[in-house]
Amino acid sequence: MSLSRALAATLAVLAPIGWAPAQAPPPGADALGLDPGFVIDRVRDAYAAGPLGDAMLIQVTRGTKAARERAELYVDARAGRLLLVLGDLRVYAGEGRGAAVHDRDDEQCVIVPWDGVIRPGMFDTILPPLVLPQLAWLAPRLDSASRDLAPFAGDVEWVGSTIDESVRPPTVRLQGRSRAGDATLALVVDASNDRPREFTITVDRAPDAPTVVSIRFRAADPGDPSRWAPFLEGRERVPAVSALRASTGVVCVGGRAPNLSLFDGAARQWTLEDEVASRRRARGLAPGQEGPDVPACCVVLARAPAEAAVLRTSLESAAVGALAATAAWPECPVVVALVFSPDAFDRAAFDGIRDAWAAAWRAACSGDPALAPAEGGSPPDLLWSSSGSATFGRVAPDAQAVILVVGWDARVRAVEEFAGSIGGAGALRDRFAGADRPSAHPPAHDPGGD
Repeated sequence: MSLSRALAATLAVLAPIGWAPAQAPPPGADALGLDPGFVIDRVRDAYAAGPLGDAMLIQVTRGTKAARERAELYVDARAGRLLLVLGDLRVYAGEGRGAAVHDRDDEQCVIVPWDGVIRPGMFDTILPPLVLPQLAWLAPRLDSASRDLAPFAGDVEWVGSTIDESVRPPTVRLQGRSRAGDATLALVVDASNDRPREFTITVDRAPDAPTVVSIRFRAADPGDPSRWAPFLEGRERVPAVSALRASTGVVCVGGRAPNLSLFDGAARQWTLEDEVASRRRARGLAPGQEGPDVPACCVVLARAPAEAAVLRTSLESAAVGALAATAAWPECPVVVALVFSPDAFDRAAFDGIRDAWAAAWRAACSGDPALAPAEGGSPPDLLWSSSGSATFGRVAPDAQAVILVVGWDARVRAVEEFAGSIGGAGALRDRFAGADRPSAHPPAHDPGGD
């Protein structure tokens, strides 16, 4: 029975005796179907059914001092996958290992073994102790739902419940305490989906300055769990997350390519790491295994001008770059994106730009008919980014257009700045000589090792 059905049944029984919503239930109410153990079981079942995601606002208060942090936890219990997002840090567990990467560190990662069992403290070898009650609810059933809900709580005894029908949807609030007697807990559960809304633990070991940890939960879209794992190919393994640092400077040949994030007309995200990982899977490449000589991906970036009158020139330049890359490596996917400044992007205007992009592609093919696909072919999909200089800053800070050639290890094989003009695709293609071979960059530590 779901929590919402149990709550409805309980309210039906309590109504004739004058029970008022949002008040504590009369003695014996727990026996009518809302005992704390029943509620916890429903929460556990909701997480086990997954995949699902929690966006969390975590506040830690000690005396008069308070700190807030946002975090996200994504869980696919059936497949044994978890992803924890703490700001720029992403910690993944799955496929027999845990891995941590920094969103702005293109070169390094932390990898630790993992036995595949979801349990409290499973991230302790990577991170300081965290208050993540979901890990207790997902752990194997050995009363673990009442243990280790927080690193300092120990065993927990749930002692009562309160129904609140004054809110929509209704909620059930559980009260608990640590068996050691130095901590109290409260859990508010949404009766419509059996998911937590709030979790609070108060530790009174220092009576003059108790520590209070409160978490507010909001459901988050988990997306495709198969895409949660970070792409580790080519990264150097470091011993601790403290060694992960935001990458600085401009990428060079042999260095790891920045994980560019672009969007299509429907605002669907494309990332460079996803593209390379997908290409490796399609080729059946094992971790650390080199791919063929042809690059894994080419990305053509062109700045989107603030003046609409210059847009045609920018699109034609991008089309020339795309044609040159397509001619150099017909089997290699070519991704083209306009990069707008953050205050200049207009979704509605971008929809109209795609017609102009098709015309620019036809002009590029007419200017270099020997390189053009049969009957001109269809132009590559046009993507966009509104990150402005943040995108170009890591690739070619002063360029108006650039082609980034990426190998199967996500390392850069070539970076070519260009100002393409109609008829110039052939000369640009010839500048890629040698980029069809893996770079001489020393191989990184095999992330699949140990």
